[in-house]
Amino acid sequence: MKIAICGSDDESRSNLIKSFISQWPMYATPAETIFDDVKWPENCEKDLVELKEKLNPIEQMLFAKMILIEKQYDTYKDVGHIIYNGCGMDILVISLILCEEGHVSEDFVERIIYHNKKLLRKIDVVYYQPNTNLTKESSEDDKHLENVYWNLYDNYQTDFDNSPFFDQKNCPSILLLETKSPINEIKMLLDKDGNLEGTSHGGDDSPLMDVAKLRKVLRNNPKLLDIALESIKNNKPSNVGSIIL
Repeated sequence: MKIAICGSDDESRSNLIKSFISQWPMYATPAETIFDDVKWPENCEKDLVELKEKLNPIEQMLFAKMILIEKQYDTYKDVGHIIYNGCGMDILVISLILCEEGHVSEDFVERIIYHNKKLLRKIDVVYYQPNTNLTKESSEDDKHLENVYWNLYDNYQTDFDNSPFFDQKNCPSILLLETKSPINEIKMLLDKDGNLEGTSHGGDDSPLMDVAKLRKVLRNNPKLLDIALESIKNNKPSNVGSIIL
């Protein structure tokens, strides 16, 4: 499984990654994330050099993060179990807000939407972790940031077929972490071996996941749903092997 955690709360998201790795140590996670100070790659291809010249400094900063994601997805494409701290959805949310404020162009947002769709195809599941630390006293900027995250998630859930933000033919499942125990929520999808729940049958402690529930959580990800259902049918794991980075 290839998983990403998105959301606006840096500390909670990072802590979740640590807890996840502790629970499922067969998973790897890259040390560098899109929330670091990511630089435009040096000695890059001609098309990236030309693109950089067309972008303003803020757009360059954001697109450098997209380049990092694409590089990591390619580098770790053969890693069976991997979890990413952040994904293209985080960059899309920031781009939408900065476009509202006039800091990036609408054309740039369209570019981010395109690349986010492209990169999401390489992920199986994205978990959205809401910022539960917001209060009435929180800044309006923080509240607005969280609201844009929520609107993007809601768009996936309620209007997926018409959404301009997601590839209807190839998109990961995007799931909401709703409780104060996100690891327990993730356990509803992953078994002790880090595979889809119900697809590893190592004994009595690996019961089949309810098929109706599986269809519900993976309803917008037919490819992954087919793999899970076929695995259940054949009584074999859906994902084997892992590498720790």
